[in-house]
This record gives sequence, structure tokens and C-alpha cells, in this order.
Amino acid sequence: MLRLAGAALLVLGSVGAGFCVCRQMRGQTEQLFLLGSLFEELAGEIGYSRACLPELLQSSGRRLLETPSGITLGEALLRVSGRMEEERGQCLEEIWEEEMGRFLESGRLSPEKRRWLLRFPDLLGYPDGGRQQESVERLAQRFCRAGEELRQRSERESRAILAVSAACGLLTVVLLF
Repeated sequence: MLRLAGAALLVLGSVGAGFCVCRQMRGQTEQLFLLGSLFEELAGEIGYSRACLPELLQSSGRRLLETPSGITLGEALLRVSGRMEEERGQCLEEIWEEEMGRFLESGRLSPEKRRWLLRFPDLLGYPDGGRQQESVERLAQRFCRAGEELRQRSERESRAILAVSAACGLLTVVLLF
């Protein structure tokens, strides 16, 4: 009886590990789409209202606080906005890197996507609002495209991950008993 319970726990633990991997992939996908929509919104506001950056970040941050998946990103944007308005003599690049570095501690984005996010202040270096808008739109498209690719990959691989994790659990049971 105890062996049977142990075997069941081994298999369930292996399947649970597979579910965790699948959930992590979904979390990465969600974060990529969230960043894509954020930068789409910022590009639209840059082109339409031409408001100053702290105001844009503050309104986007407040909007993201209303969604469960965007709370940490919204808080980061509000911190960036607040620090920019304090005018302590720090440039946007420093503030952005520090605050987004805290956001990136969640560890969901790959190093390449982290660099994309941290390069955002460089995209605003154009004096022309139209070029700023275009560069931020390209960044949004990159995040959305990466999110779509990861979503498609996770759909293809999630069944295989669960099957392999279950098989590993069963193999462990066979080897131990």
C-alpha cells in the first residue's frame, strides 16, 4: 500500500513539474504581450498627445495597476515617472535601468528581451516626434511578435512536456520498484 502511494506521488510530482514548465511559458508569453501593448500605447500617445514622458508613464502605470498581470510593471512605471518628476539630476537611462531592473527580477524574460526593454530610453533620443513614435512602434511589434512565436511554440510543446514528465515519473517508479 505504501509503495503504491509512493509511486502515485512520484508520477504526480513529475506531472506537476511539467505543469510548472508550461505555466512558466504562459507567463513569459503574457509578459511579452503586456510589454507589446504598453509600447503600442506609448507610441500612440507620443504621436497623438505629445505629452511629456512622465505623464505618459504615469497614465500607463495606473492603467496597468488595474490588471492582475500588469501590477509589477505598472508599479515600475509609476516609480520611473515619480523619479523623473523629482528632478534629482538623474537621466532617464539611469532611472529606467534601475526601476526596470527591479521589474526584470521576476526572471521571465530572456536576456535578449531584457535588452530590448532596457533600450527604450535610447528610442526617445530623436528630436522628431514622428521618429520617436516609429521607433517605439517597432519595439512594440518586436515584443508582440516574440509573444506570438512563444505562444505558438508553447502550444506545440506543452503536450510533449507533460507526456515526457509523466513518462519520467513512470520510469522512476519502474526503476525504484
